[in-house]
Amino acid sequence: MNTFIKNQIDSYNGKKYSIKNDLQPFINNPLYLYIKIIDNKVIANNPDNQFYNRSGFIDRKNRIIKMIINSIKLIKIKNTEFLINIYDSYQWTHDIPFFNFNLPINIKGLIIPHFDFIKFNTDFNKMKKIIYNFTPKIINNNIYYNGMNKTENISNIRFLLSKLKKPFNIILSKKNVPVYTFKNHKYLLDLPGTKPWTEIFKYMCLCERVIIKISFYNSKFDEKGYWQEFYNI
Repeated sequence: MNTFIKNQIDSYNGKKYSIKNDLQPFINNPLYLYIKIIDNKVIANNPDNQFYNRSGFIDRKNRIIKMIINSIKLIKIKNTEFLINIYDSYQWTHDIPFFNFNLPINIKGLIIPHFDFIKFNTDFNKMKKIIYNFTPKIINNNIYYNGMNKTENISNIRFLLSKLKKPFNIILSKKNVPVYTFKNHKYLLDLPGTKPWTEIFKYMCLCERVIIKISFYNSKFDEKGYWQEFYNI
């Protein structure tokens, strides 16, 4: 993990940035979350915006704020300020060290655990117990995926794979099924969503099944490999 973090920092080649000049212009931009940590307390600028609130981005921000508050209860850090890109994609329009949920290999940037690691009705540890405690009566010998079709205007990979016959069992649903039911199958497919990563992958890893992970990258944007999250290592 230390090497993983060092590689992200080294991607900036030692360049220094000014909090006042480089970061503060983004304080009131609803596309990002601006965080200050002063005396181990979190000060978050979370500007409301009708569109972003409706789209669930305010909820994302609130989860991230809670996650950071929980984290600094465990370890004290020096006073600092930083920006978090709240979109599924990574920040590529500004040469500033933004935190992102995911980055293609060899793309400059910093990675932070994404918003779905903490929820207000449950959290990752509770979900882990639910998955571990579920014992299927039968384990089907097929290659399984169940999820919404979020790729019809992009790669359409979920729809295309849903047309495959045995041993594939690709189901497109309007609502996500409980992830613990994935344990009913021997092989699990992790298929790209709106972007080449999914929130459900981390839960698949808890199912103790063989996972086939499919990811895309776009070489015309200088992407040279799959999109990685902090736990991909």
